Amino acid sequence: MPLLTREKRRKVCIHEAGHAVVAALGENPVYSIEVAPEGWTNWVTQGGKAGELMDLWGVCQTPNPGVVSIGLRWKDDVRGFQVEGQVLSAYMKALEQTGSDLPAEVRRAVRAYVCQCLAGPIAEMISANEPKPFVEPGEPSPHDDATVAEACCRMLPSGKEAEWSHLHEITESVLREHWSFVAELADVLEASGRLDERVDDYLPPQLKHWPPSPRRLREEQSVGPRIERVRLRPRPSPG
Repeated sequence: MPLLTREKRRKVCIHEAGHAVVAALGENPVYSIEVAPEGWTNWVTQGGKAGELMDLWGVCQTPNPGVVSIGLRWKDDVRGFQVEGQVLSAYMKALEQTGSDLPAEVRRAVRAYVCQCLAGPIAEMISANEPKPFVEPGEPSPHDDATVAEACCRMLPSGKEAEWSHLHEITESVLREHWSFVAELADVLEASGRLDERVDDYLPPQLKHWPPSPRRLREEQSVGPRIERVRLRPRPSPG
């Protein structure tokens, strides 16, 4: 990998902060965030169950939604993700038998995870003052944010095209609304290189029932927003 310059490292800090902030808003716990030191060319870190992670400059450690773990498989032979349709269908059918709200909550968690994946590159674009950030899948990789996000969209009932545009828009919107958290967290990462025990101190409160489905968003816009904010912990005092 090329040398990690100070300018590039700042972009990585913004990228990982974007992931973490949107993860918190979508009710996904953030275990730790780490960014490679300036000047490195071959950084390697531990990725939990994924083992050693390499060929990247930063990592935001969060759990994958259970349905993503069982319903999505990376296939080396085709260099892409495959949705396990039968497994996914059986899983959702089982949920319907135990509680009518569970399938909707599972789909909300998948949407939140897509937003979390998109948030890193979109945060970089916002920082660079791009007027309409939009992410395209890059070189196929199980660690490429847009590749993972696109595959997860195929697991949702509205279809990839409808979800892809919708989730881009609400990710950009929520990042701009919470940009002070992104900037502060990026500053801390730039100075320390890693956050674990204190990472929650720099994250916003969750947004209950966020993100909405495309249909629910249209309904909310017709009657006005009803997003509930839930404060989980106090913010630390500056300094």
